Amino acid sequence: RDKVSELERLRIKHFYYAYFTGEIYKRIETLELMKRTFPRVKTTLNNLADCYMQIGQFEKAVDTIRHTLKMNPDTAVGNFAVSYDNLALSFIHINQFDEAKDVCKRAIEHNLDNVYFREYLYKIAFIENDEEAMAESIGWMQKNAEEYILLNLKSETAAFRGQWRKSQEYSRRAVETAISKEVRGVAGSYAADQALRIVFWSSGKGLPTAENKKISLAIKALSRKALEFERNKVNLSRTALALALSGQAKRANELIAEMKEKYPKDTFINYLWIPLIKASLHLQDENAEEAVELLESVRRYEPAAEFYPQYVRGLALLRLNKNEDAAKEFTKIAESRGESPLSALYPLAHLGLARATQDKKDFEKFFELWKDADQDMPALVEAKKEFSEI
Repeated sequence: RDKVSELERLRIKHFYYAYFTGEIYKRIETLELMKRTFPRVKTTLNNLADCYMQIGQFEKAVDTIRHTLKMNPDTAVGNFAVSYDNLALSFIHINQFDEAKDVCKRAIEHNLDNVYFREYLYKIAFIENDEEAMAESIGWMQKNAEEYILLNLKSETAAFRGQWRKSQEYSRRAVETAISKEVRGVAGSYAADQALRIVFWSSGKGLPTAENKKISLAIKALSRKALEFERNKVNLSRTALALALSGQAKRANELIAEMKEKYPKDTFINYLWIPLIKASLHLQDENAEEAVELLESVRRYEPAAEFYPQYVRGLALLRLNKNEDAAKEFTKIAESRGESPLSALYPLAHLGLARATQDKKDFEKFFELWKDADQDMPALVEAKKEFSEI
C-alpha cells in the first residue's frame, strides 16, 4: 500500500478490512473517506450500502443506494445490477414490499434480470400469499437458475410451513446438487441451516435437551458435514449455534475457540455470533439470566441476524417467567417479516408469543401459519395441548 496512489491505498485498506480482518466499522470509515476524497468513484457508495446492510441499518442503505442511482443513472443501469439488488433487499428488510417489487421490475426492464431479483419477488409473493406470483418466479428459476438454489428455496418454504419431511428431503437434495456443482461453501451453509431448523423443531417447548440422543446425533452429523464442505465464517458460526442450542457444549466451545483464533478482529464473529452462541449455552445450562445479559450486547446487529437473537432471548425470558418482556421479543419478530421472509423462526415466534400472553388468538395465528404442517411436529402437538388447557 506504500507504493500506490492514494485512491489505491484506500481501496487496499477497504478490501483488507472487508475480506481479511472483518472489521466492519473500519471498513465504513475507509469508505466514507473515499467518498469525500474521490466522489467520482462509482463503486464506493455501493460498498458503503453493503456495509450498512450488514449492520442492519437498512434505511441508511436505501438512502445511499438512491444517491448512487441519482448520481450515475446511466452507469447504474448498465453495470450496477448490484445497486438494484441491494436496494430491493433493503426495502424487503424494512417491510416496504411494494417498493422492493418496483425495484426488481425496473431492474428486469433494464435487462439486469438474475436469480436474486426472482428470489426476492418469490419471497414477497410468499409473504403476500400470492400463489400466481410465486409460481411465476419458480417457473423462471426452473429455466434459468442452478437447481440447488431452487431446491433450497423449496426447503425453506416447507420449513416455514412446518413440513418437516418435505424440508428435509429438499435440503438433502440441495446439498447433494450443490456439491455436484462444486460449490462447497453453499452446500455447507445449507447443511448448517438445516441443523438449526432441527434444533428449533425438535422440542415441543423451548429447546431439545442434551439427553435427546437422536436429535444430538442428527445435529452432530449435519454440523460435521457443513464443516467438511468448508470451514468458513458462516458455517462455523451456524454449526456452533446449532450445537450450543442442542446442548453439545464441548463441541460448541471448540468451535468458539477456532473462530476466535481465525477471526480475532471480525466484528460479527466477536460481537454477534460468539455472544449468541454463549448465551445459548447458558440457556441449556438453566442459566437464563446470564443468557439475557449476554444478548444485550448484540441488539445493535439484530435487524441483520435473521431473528436468532430475539428468539433465543424470548425463550430465556419465558424461562424466567418474564412473560411481558418475552412477548416483546417475539412481537419484534412478528412485526419484522421482511428481515427473514422464509425463516422457520417466524411461525415459532407466534407460538412463543402465545405462550407469553396465554391468549387463544395468538395460538390461532400460529395454527394458521402451520395449517399444512406435519401433524406430528412436537411444537404443534404441544401447542394444541396448551391451547386446550386455556
